[in-house]
Amino acid sequence: LGAISARLHRHARSWRRPPGFVRKRWNVETILGDDPHWGRWQDVPELDADGRRLLGRCADALADRLGGYGVGALRFGLVHADLRLANLLADGRTLTVIDFDDCGFGWYGFDFAAAVSFLEEEPWVPALLDAWCEGYRTLAPLAEEDAAMIPAFVMLRRMQLTAWLATHAETPTAAEFGDGYLAGTERLARAFLASGSPFGAARA
Repeated sequence: LGAISARLHRHARSWRRPPGFVRKRWNVETILGDDPHWGRWQDVPELDADGRRLLGRCADALADRLGGYGVGALRFGLVHADLRLANLLADGRTLTVIDFDDCGFGWYGFDFAAAVSFLEEEPWVPALLDAWCEGYRTLAPLAEEDAAMIPAFVMLRRMQLTAWLATHAETPTAAEFGDGYLAGTERLARAFLASGSPFGAARA
């Protein structure tokens, strides 16, 4: 999947957009701002005052870190934005990507974060990140600075999905993952604030 992502990003960097080409932008404002595409994390019904303060601090930390990282052309461009398991077709060792509904302009590293949607607390996610980076580098360069930002994108995606589950409570996905998801987001936010990574100090 890392190699597939590199191929997609390599194409996005070189592709000349046709006139009138428009897609969503996935950035701090459209994920954590006042009017985000998938709803506000602040409006999650189960969120209490302590949780609101915690996630507010996390959102501010993400905004500061991603603001410093910036949106230069080598790190921000057209991404799939939903490369999770449900959108991959496996045939032996061959993977095919489907469902480009959310394709838009975002950080290239965000595609890994989307790939581990709803799995963020699994202990093997850091190993998946290492494997993704290794696969990516077989087809395209990935600077250490860019790889080091990916845990922040995982936290950003988790905040985005926390809001999405609240605004899509009628969906099968919400029924499957809704219970306990907010509590998990709060655990990841504490780790991120303490170490700079939702995976803890070892991945900071």
